[in-house]
Amino acid sequence: MPTGGTNTNWTRVLDQSPTASQDAAGARIIGTPAPETKYFVDGQNVNSPAFGTVSATIVQEFIEGVEILEAGYDAQYGGASGGQVRARRLGG
Repeated sequence: MPTGGTNTNWTRVLDQSPTASQDAAGARIIGTPAPETKYFVDGQNVNSPAFGTVSATIVQEFIEGVEILEAGYDAQYGGASGGQVRARRLGG
């Protein structure tokens, strides 16, 4: 999962997704604005309530894996019209 560079935030893995790009607010998945993407860490929503963007910065070394669902999932996965980014922290 390490992506290199100076940004070691766990959301950096989105750069490797074919449908993801960056805008001023954050990562865009499948062309939707960044605030329409839902971020989860260990099943807990980590979106900023004010802006809808990711609010949890976790260094990549503490993340076991990241799953990116590249489609709009309304009711099934919490109402994100963009995509879902789900991370699992290392257990110990």
